[in-house]
Amino acid sequence: MSSPPISTGEIPFNVPAAGKPFHTWYKTVGDVHSSTPLILCHDLATKHSLPLVLYDQLGCGKSTHLKEKAGDEAFWTIELFLYELDSLIDCLGLRSRFYLYGQSWGDMVAAVYAACQPMGLKKMENACMAFYTRFICRLGPWPKEMVEGMRNLKEDPTVYNTMQGTSEFGCTGSLKEWEGVKDAHKINVETLLSNGRYDEMTDEVVKPWFEKIERLKWVTLKKSAHMGHWEGREVPSGSLAATPRSRGRALC
Repeated sequence: MSSPPISTGEIPFNVPAAGKPFHTWYKTVGDVHSSTPLILCHDLATKHSLPLVLYDQLGCGKSTHLKEKAGDEAFWTIELFLYELDSLIDCLGLRSRFYLYGQSWGDMVAAVYAACQPMGLKKMENACMAFYTRFICRLGPWPKEMVEGMRNLKEDPTVYNTMQGTSEFGCTGSLKEWEGVKDAHKINVETLLSNGRYDEMTDEVVKPWFEKIERLKWVTLKKSAHMGHWEGREVPSGSLAATPRSRGRALC
């Protein structure tokens, strides 16, 4: 079986408050126009044939860094990242049909985006937050991709420190008063909601989303903490399928 085609690029866009032009770096795996692609709000490796779109959000990886905006809560907003995602979808010509996956901070962006009922969104998957060696990932050693991501965060914590704070143990940044579940009822596509058995994002936190989204399946990965896409890879893909017009829960 031949390897899927891989391409990379940069999408320029402008936010006047930035004071300079910037870009979002992306990578596509497979032909994203041949079938419905999955857009990843922070990346995920996969062995399936689904076309993928991975991208580095502003302030991360190979996209534009804005260290001069450290502490600027008026700049680092949810709306900025929604605009970035919207620009990515339009520039890649995916507005007609796409799936969306968000993990950790990415699931917050994905949930708010889905609640806006954007044209073209067919399904959403949602993974949840936890922290550090016990609650982020129970694998030992950590996958090299995770180690690299943590190193990148340490090198440039501008976005994290401004929006979250200095650590996962207390939100002191611009997100401290943010609440996304109030719009969860507006999500009208099939949705996969997940958390880990050892996740800091406990059932009590996930339950309000479960109760408000009409078409979803809630899966708790029994061996996972935060990084279900690494810790729960042995789970059969069929067990994660969201059933249209139904609400159900499973332990995998």
